[in-house]
Amino acid sequence: EGVAMLKRAVAWSCPVWLCLASAAPAEIVIDHQPYNTGGPAADTSFVIQSGNALWEQVADDFVLAQSAVIRHVSWWGFYGDDFESPAEQPPATQRMRVRFYDARIQDGLPGAALYEETFGDPQYAWTGRQVLTGAAPNEYKFDVDLTTPVSLTASTPYWLEIVQLGLQQSLYRWEISVAGRDGYAFRIGEIGDWVHTQNTPANLAFQLSTIPEPS
Repeated sequence: EGVAMLKRAVAWSCPVWLCLASAAPAEIVIDHQPYNTGGPAADTSFVIQSGNALWEQVADDFVLAQSAVIRHVSWWGFYGDDFESPAEQPPATQRMRVRFYDARIQDGLPGAALYEETFGDPQYAWTGRQVLTGAAPNEYKFDVDLTTPVSLTASTPYWLEIVQLGLQQSLYRWEISVAGRDGYAFRIGEIGDWVHTQNTPANLAFQLSTIPEPS
């Protein structure tokens, strides 16, 4: 009888031990899932048809229901323009910048930069889907852990910008989402001002998490 009781105790304790040993899942506080039909250029070396390279930035606004410390950022994107064939592939190496802004008082557009970090060759993976534009390029999900966590306050408007830096042979595009349908902001040229796409029924695809993804 003593052996049987011991076996029952082990059987009940094992699931608890396994649960304690597992990595805690990331708490996602913003979740804008991708809508794979296109997206704007987010590329400092975006080249237009005339051959000129432009600095094109895009940013999406968000508000947290509760204050949170952001440690992990995920986003979705693809490569190439709508007239390119075959579909553009990811570059062998790339740098991407993640930046958080506050919102300007006068118009709510991106204001002061609150945090900025550049990632060399950020982790990314093909999602198994294509984006239904141009030559149907692959859709990729990107994941980065922030070196310094970012503390954000509830009920406060913020903006997230993601851009590929200085690679003319590659055109990176940030995929759209329809999670909010409230538009996004863009600017062309380093000295240009932000413009809000108020008539665009979409926003941009990204997630903000409080805990880094398990390695």
